[in-house]
Amino acid sequence: KIIVSVTTIPTRIKGLTQLVENLSSSTIKPDKIVFTITNKYKLFGDSTEHIENINTLFKKEIDEGLVYINLIDIDKEEYNDYGPCNKWIGAYEYIKKNEFMDEFENDNYAVVVLDDDVVYHNNYIELLVSKHNLNKRSVITGYHSYSNHGKNTYQMYVSIYKENKRIPL
Repeated sequence: KIIVSVTTIPTRIKGLTQLVENLSSSTIKPDKIVFTITNKYKLFGDSTEHIENINTLFKKEIDEGLVYINLIDIDKEEYNDYGPCNKWIGAYEYIKKNEFMDEFENDNYAVVVLDDDVVYHNNYIELLVSKHNLNKRSVITGYHSYSNHGKNTYQMYVSIYKENKRIPL
């Protein structure tokens, strides 16, 4: 199973529909897309409108089981807003809440952490997962870029780290 984990902020919620469409057209589709948000943001005041907005925007996908909204309540002592690191927390919380720890520990899951403001190539998840399948219990990192300065160019780069060492592809 493939879990995609993303964190976002209130001003980017509307743009997440494009990300879900993008991931749904991938050569390998995620089994679950976890969006992590906090109940409050220092930059946006105490408004909680964004919680209703994201749940309304993805009601169909939530009902179908594709999207899961992980809400971090920063008013609770055990939580903080860790910004971009919430992507990892979101995936972990989803796995823990849904009692998938045994399957996760048996390498039946791949967690792909993505940014909320990037359109990904349709084979990006496939590339990461194929490297993951060859290198279980490793951190697979990657980036891709697109430039239309002069020529239309597209690059993808993947690195694999196992036991704190970068290993060749």
